[in-house]
Amino acid sequence: MKLSHGTQLLMSLVLLVLGSGCDRPGPTPSTVATSSSATAVSASVPQTTSAPSASAPAVEPRETLPVGLPAPPEGVALPVSGEDPSLAARWSTPRDGQEVYGYYLDALPGAGFGVTGAYPGGTAAVITVDAPDGSPWAISLSGRDPLIVEVRRAD
Repeated sequence: MKLSHGTQLLMSLVLLVLGSGCDRPGPTPSTVATSSSATAVSASVPQTTSAPSASAPAVEPRETLPVGLPAPPEGVALPVSGEDPSLAARWSTPRDGQEVYGYYLDALPGAGFGVTGAYPGGTAAVITVDAPDGSPWAISLSGRDPLIVEVRRAD
């Protein structure tokens, strides 16, 4: 059976999408080519995307760290858990909790963040702030050696 050029192009695209795997984005229409003439697929061909699984929970978009928020002294970025979408950043630091707490109370106003609450504690402390855009955030400090600093959207 002889297939038209358009049918061959569509079949190539389907095979390419099926063979590309579900965990990676597929090629963009402008990068798919067929035959020796290397004809690019038109941008009018719709992209195929996999529908979310019925058993997969909906994932809320993660908060983005407010611009200008100071990182803790000697802070090392840690992975952010996918279970808490309000968590924007995590760091560990070898510095003492009282020192980092004082650092934030001094540095935040100069960075344009209004301190709305300061709650010191023994092994945990929280500072609440309004970012320059007015959004509320909480900076929590917990643990010792290392101290863990987390920044969350607070609304």
